[in-house]
Amino acid sequence: MINCELRKNLWLEFTPARLIISPIVVCAIVAIVYLTQDTSQKFFEALLLTSGVLTGFILLLWAMKLASESITSEVTDRTWVFQKMSSISALNMTTGKLFGSTAYAWYSATFCILAYIISAVNLENSLLRLEFLLFLILVAIVGHSVSILFSLNVVKNARFTGKMGKNSVFIFGVGAGLFILSMSRSLFLKSAVQIEWFSCSVNIVDFLLFSAIYAAFCGVIGLYRMMRAELQYDNSPVFWCSFVLSLLVYCNGLAMGSTEIKQILQGNIVIWFSFFILTFLSYLTLMIESFDPVDLRKVIDRTSKGRWVEATYYTPLWVPTIAGMLVLAVIIILKEFISIPTLFYPNPSYTSQQFSLSYLPLSILLLIARDLCIVGLVKSSGTRKSNFYIAIYLASLYGLVPTILGLVGTKKFLHFFWPIPMDGFLWQVVPLSIEVVGVIYLVWHRRASVIGRKESI
Repeated sequence: MINCELRKNLWLEFTPARLIISPIVVCAIVAIVYLTQDTSQKFFEALLLTSGVLTGFILLLWAMKLASESITSEVTDRTWVFQKMSSISALNMTTGKLFGSTAYAWYSATFCILAYIISAVNLENSLLRLEFLLFLILVAIVGHSVSILFSLNVVKNARFTGKMGKNSVFIFGVGAGLFILSMSRSLFLKSAVQIEWFSCSVNIVDFLLFSAIYAAFCGVIGLYRMMRAELQYDNSPVFWCSFVLSLLVYCNGLAMGSTEIKQILQGNIVIWFSFFILTFLSYLTLMIESFDPVDLRKVIDRTSKGRWVEATYYTPLWVPTIAGMLVLAVIIILKEFISIPTLFYPNPSYTSQQFSLSYLPLSILLLIARDLCIVGLVKSSGTRKSNFYIAIYLASLYGLVPTILGLVGTKKFLHFFWPIPMDGFLWQVVPLSIEVVGVIYLVWHRRASVIGRKESI
């Protein structure tokens, strides 16, 4: 039975006038294409291109905008609280927002999809063209789910900062979607190409479709998990850990099939590649999480009482991610000193230029610790422009300051800002350790000053 959230959106979106407008507009476009072509072959080719572009425009631009505004508009209109207090389940709310807020866009795109299918059937390589259409639809579902997911994150941060920020992921999502489609179209034209995934040889088109299905599944499940958290359901970190593990398997399969990566990064490529992926996910979760002191107090309270399962419900996503990084770092360091160390060759053609990566995991962990303290300090302050300050901080520490130091010739000081695998243990570890100690002292001093102000009041 149709859920009430989806039914509400269908009643709001579908009026008699809107139901008639879309097919009329599409029929008019088809008529224009037909009248401008002199042969049936050219007509179907032009119709295929036109309908494909319109489908992408509707699903990746218009529908993604509707999806990104589905939650924030409810908050602005002061109706989101009433929806949260209703008896609707997280699953119904997820499907209702995902397909209900974009229902009219999907309705309009359906006529373009029908025109695309008709033209594809009457052209050569029909199956390949239809597979590209399926890929486009899956990419659109991924974009819609990620847009709503980030909207929920904006709402969550707004409760802490007191200000509703803008969901800028819509702009990046449209750009990323169009870029993926343009790159994938060129790969679809090379349908005979085989890609190596672990020891299996897979057709490039089949692999792209599998990747799109995997991304759509993870996007929808991730949205469902975020919706559960928004509706005050307990969320176990099992899904996030399962997603991370599946992502490691997916990416390591590609790395194992790439001869270039094997040449550049010697040693156990699976462990190293997994460590780099977890590093990226750690920074991503640091940027997304709100660092709400209430959730952190709940984690500390449940842990102190021995209620470990309940503590995991409030644990930020960066905790298991960094914990996985720590485990891999220990394995890598032990492997480096027990067996042959991993050497990095900036240019595989010149094997004489090499650097040892033995201390690189430790350097990266120190950077993560430093940035974790800074990001947590800024976000926990509750300032309304915390994301702006963090962006300035990251751009300065990883871009502006190192560039200036490199230009003035003081390259040794770059070890304070980048994990550079050269110059031995002291230069790789000591500068970052000094920074971490300084940042921890800053956080402790600020915490002590806040507690002192509360006691004086």
